Amino acid sequence: METILYDQFYRIEEEHWWFVARREIILDQLRRYAPFPTANDILDVGCGTGIMLQCLQGFGRVQGFDFSPEALAYCRRRVGGSVPLTLGTLGEKPPFPPRTFDVITLLDVIEHIEDDQAAVRGARDLLRPGGVVICTVPAHPFLWSGHDVLNQHKRRYTARELRRTIAGAGLRIEKFSYFNTLLAPAVFAARLATPRRRRLEPRSDFKVYPRWLNILLTRIFLLEKPLLRLANAPFGVSLLCVARRVDA
Repeated sequence: METILYDQFYRIEEEHWWFVARREIILDQLRRYAPFPTANDILDVGCGTGIMLQCLQGFGRVQGFDFSPEALAYCRRRVGGSVPLTLGTLGEKPPFPPRTFDVITLLDVIEHIEDDQAAVRGARDLLRPGGVVICTVPAHPFLWSGHDVLNQHKRRYTARELRRTIAGAGLRIEKFSYFNTLLAPAVFAARLATPRRRRLEPRSDFKVYPRWLNILLTRIFLLEKPLLRLANAPFGVSLLCVARRVDA
């Protein structure tokens, strides 16, 4: 990811509608599927600028793991010395013993990795039996844009591709759904109405909106939280998967 984006994320992710609602939805799914109250050890892979580390501290012993020294520097600014931070990647031999964690988060991470299935397999190996991986990714290759280019994504996923990646890594899928569904028609229309050349110019989709609009978008997105407890959404801008290690 371009270094300039770390600064942008650090400045906006506490209040920006997309980050706020996404966090709430992910944490709600975590409460449903993670092996609590016995789950104590959590690894946030691709911890970025540390906002999820803050949220996850209420669930157990949290560690952050990222390939970027710049990202970890922002994490230290946010969480201080309260969370252990490790530099590295899942593609190499991770600096953790096998079966160390009860929960591993891969939140908009594996789309940055060439061999995504190897990364998920690496996460699986770090899980204790019964532990869960929570993974989110950008959906729909037809939505590819300059935002993906700037973020150095390797791909956007179809549902079939993500299922194959997760299941092929030896995990049992327990929740699989699109999300960011209610706002998806507007996103689809905006992307497809933009001329291709302009659409592919590297630029961030994350803009600072007027307070009233940011609140409105947050509330619309958060309407999905209770709905995702009951059912899986048939379309959306992102995909969410919760998968469990079931071997002994």
